[in-house]
Amino acid sequence: MQKFFDWEVRLDKYIHECANKDYSWGEHDCVLFAAGCIYAMTGIDLGKPFRGKYKTKRGAIGILKRRFGGGLEILCEKMAQKHKWLEVRTTMAQRGSVVLFEDETGGTVVGIVGLSGTKAFICDSRVKKGFLIIPFFEKAKRAWLLE
Repeated sequence: MQKFFDWEVRLDKYIHECANKDYSWGEHDCVLFAAGCIYAMTGIDLGKPFRGKYKTKRGAIGILKRRFGGGLEILCEKMAQKHKWLEVRTTMAQRGSVVLFEDETGGTVVGIVGLSGTKAFICDSRVKKGFLIIPFFEKAKRAWLLE
């Protein structure tokens, strides 16, 4: 997956645009936020199969199972295989990497490593507006480079 030459500027702009967006299943959730970040960096829209197709957590889980055979981890694995992302140890993730986390409830969320290279941005239903910014090194479960 080839990134634009100015992918950092594009990613930064997209993240700033999302800072005040309300959380909304099927419009602005963890999958679509990560997909939007990837689109900003590459021009490839991975969110198309999801955008507007569900309105609840249950609906999101259903579409992941029907279209990809599982949850977020399976989705990331399949996207990685299809788009030739390189899975790396979480400590080797870089700016713009896709990262997978287990949340406090045992669920899974996906995010993107920010331009600082030390924190990940995650759109999470616990935050009604914007996103969570967390240090990913100690919390990430898996990570992929988009190269």
